[in-house]
Amino acid sequence: MNSKLPKQVDPGVIQSFAEAVPLGEYRMYSASGQLPASVSWAGLTCQAVVIAASAYSRENLPESLSKITPSGHVYLCRAFRADPDASPHWNVDDSLYFTDRRGSAWMIHSKSSPDHFKHIVSGSGLGDLIRDYNLPSASTGRLDEYRLYGARLDFEEPFES
Repeated sequence: MNSKLPKQVDPGVIQSFAEAVPLGEYRMYSASGQLPASVSWAGLTCQAVVIAASAYSRENLPESLSKITPSGHVYLCRAFRADPDASPHWNVDDSLYFTDRRGSAWMIHSKSSPDHFKHIVSGSGLGDLIRDYNLPSASTGRLDEYRLYGARLDFEEPFES
């Protein structure tokens, strides 16, 4: 069983995101102890987690996507991990968290549900963040300020959070 397929999560996870990140903003966490309750650190190689909050406003959904469609806020959770193989580089794992129209809470991972993930991202205003594999220029800020002073992660340089 693939743990990254769209799956229902405890509604408390969505509440943790809502309490941690205001709508239209992002937060960067550089240690697992800083993360909001119910949000998981991405393992031993994780260096930082960025959480961003936006609203979903897509109209006229294809019938196939209507079952798991956000109603309200969408939370993007980005885990930045070091990949210490033969040529060290960074990986970014993106997941979306939201509540659907029926009140069910969901998590969708970008790699296992790419079409659905892209559809939701395009209707949420979070697209610029996922096209950029860099850390934000500050540890907190508005979504439109994510790269205001330049991103801080170079895939060829050591990680600095």
